[in-house]
Amino acid sequence: MTRPVLRPARRGDEAAIDAFLAMTPETCMFLRSNLAAHGLEERQAPRGMQVHIYEIDGEISGVFARSNAGYVQAQGPLEDRDFWDALGREMAGRTVFGFSGTPGIAARIQAALGLEAAQFSLMEREGLYRLDLDRLTAPDVTIRPPEASDLPLLIDWIYDYDTATLGAPAGDATRARVAQVAERAVADGQTRLLIEGGRPVAKTAFNATLPDMVQVGGVYVPPALRGKGRARRVVAAHLAEARARGVRTAILFTSGKAAARAYRAIGFKRIGDYTLALMPAPVTIGAAP
Repeated sequence: MTRPVLRPARRGDEAAIDAFLAMTPETCMFLRSNLAAHGLEERQAPRGMQVHIYEIDGEISGVFARSNAGYVQAQGPLEDRDFWDALGREMAGRTVFGFSGTPGIAARIQAALGLEAAQFSLMEREGLYRLDLDRLTAPDVTIRPPEASDLPLLIDWIYDYDTATLGAPAGDATRARVAQVAERAVADGQTRLLIEGGRPVAKTAFNATLPDMVQVGGVYVPPALRGKGRARRVVAAHLAEARARGVRTAILFTSGKAAARAYRAIGFKRIGDYTLALMPAPVTIGAAP
């Protein structure tokens, strides 16, 4: 066996990277979706990524990436210390806002980044769920994409979700970031609102998409409207739309008991665990505390 080679991914590597990540599709949705949407050279969009490849005998054995927004993702051999040491070296001096992956992957990323003692706004081991969409029963409800006139409502909903569920710090900085997220939700076509009596009462979104697979995220129902099955219905209706255009599989992760019950009612089955780690503010890797 030749010595492993670590190198920046370059144009032309996309198909090989995706083929490697597709071997573990349920836990690589962020990496694969971002790669498909932005390629390897996007340096402005929040989900554009700088990607590194770890090769052994000319074959990809590991991939790690940092998005422009500061999120680190990786897929590689858990017991190969050289791979994780390389991730830590490449991230030195860069800002990081969070990371995610299977519990084993997330633990390796945390250690490689030297964040064992870091403060996290969210460090959650969540259930990972999968649904084959041919088993989905579509509900008889009305959903639609958000419009510009929905922006104030979206900002309020996403702000409440981020502060109450993801541990984001309350305040103007979070609200300003959320406003940008809401604007992208209107523009990118991946969010749906459940409409009852002519008004939005719940929302859902896909936070990662591929031609045959989507990942559900950002499901929200205002507190006063919860407990009536609205989360289940808006997610199922959105997935029915996706199925109609050829999507075959849906993935999501959640830790809430009520949310898990809603997703199981749709038909989702738990297939493992997934760790999501977010920090209250970006940190520079390798900087003194």
